[in-house]
Amino acid sequence: MVRQLVEVADVSRREMALRYAAGYGQLEVTRYVLDRGVDVDGHSGDGETALFYAMLGNHIAVVRLLLERGARPDMRTQHGDIVETAIWKAAHGGGGRPDLSIEVLEALIAAGGKAPDRHPPVNEQVDAFLTRHGSVADPKRYWSGEEPRSA
Repeated sequence: MVRQLVEVADVSRREMALRYAAGYGQLEVTRYVLDRGVDVDGHSGDGETALFYAMLGNHIAVVRLLLERGARPDMRTQHGDIVETAIWKAAHGGGGRPDLSIEVLEALIAAGGKAPDRHPPVNEQVDAFLTRHGSVADPKRYWSGEEPRSA
C-alpha cells in the first residue's frame, strides 16, 4: 500500500509520507521513502522535518538513519532548532525514557547540532550530558509559559 501511494504521490505528499513514517518510528518505511529520492529535510514551511518528528518520538534508529542520509540537526522550527526542541522534550518527560532522550541528543550533536550555551535545567542525567557539550543549566532560563526550574 505504501509503495503504491509513494509512487504516485506528488512531492509534498511524499515529504508528508516521510514525516509520518519517521514520526511513527517506521524505520523500513522511512528508508523506502528516502530511497525514492524524497528530500530528507522536506517540510511544509514550518521547519518540522522527518528528523523533528522522529526526535519527538524518541525513534533513535530513525533519527540515525535520517542523519546518515543528510538530515540537518540545525533546522529551525517555530519551537527553535531541533536540538533545543529535543532538550525541551527531555525536560517534559522525554517519553518516560531519559536514556533515549540522551541518545537522541547524542546523535543530533554528533551530526553537527549545537547545544546552546545555556539551557533551562532538565534533570541530572540530561544536564550532565549537556554540560559535557558546553551547555550550562541556568535556573534563570525557562520555557515560555512556564515557571523557572531549579538546577
